[in-house]
Amino acid sequence: PAVTRAVSDARLTCPELLHISALLRAVDRLRQHLPQDAPPLRVLEQLISQMEPATGLASRIDEAIAGEDALHDQASPQLMSLRRRIRMAQNEVKESLDRIVRSHARALQEQLVTLRGDRYVVPVKATNRGEIPGLVHDTSSSGATLFVEPLPVVALNNKIRELMGLEREEIDRILLALSG
Repeated sequence: PAVTRAVSDARLTCPELLHISALLRAVDRLRQHLPQDAPPLRVLEQLISQMEPATGLASRIDEAIAGEDALHDQASPQLMSLRRRIRMAQNEVKESLDRIVRSHARALQEQLVTLRGDRYVVPVKATNRGEIPGLVHDTSSSGATLFVEPLPVVALNNKIRELMGLEREEIDRILLALSG
């Protein structure tokens, strides 16, 4: 079914491409065990001998796909660059938030940086809300803690989201190319 979908220009998923790669490698191994100088006698030998080896495609799939839901950074130069830029932007946000955590320790419920909805935030005591200007993304169940995205990191968090969108587009492009 995956091959039929691929023929109609569909983008296959990582698991589908991994299954195709495994099938291609299995066919290649079976073909290596067929007698080279004699015509195939059994039905299975005849079917296997008719299959075209596609080891290049299997290799490209294996080089690009890291697992059921992930591509290797090296799947394309663009993907590698985007992921490096995402890591750099995430480090920038964390460093900026670490400075805020150190300088506003008494306003925080805990001295840590956390994620809320893909945004880096700090847990601020509700009673000290005014000490750290920013966007509130969540509150604790007790209401004693607000998860605030300080204004200095809003632009950096936006940059990360943009880069992640570009990363998703590049992943789709790679999967579509492999599917083709």
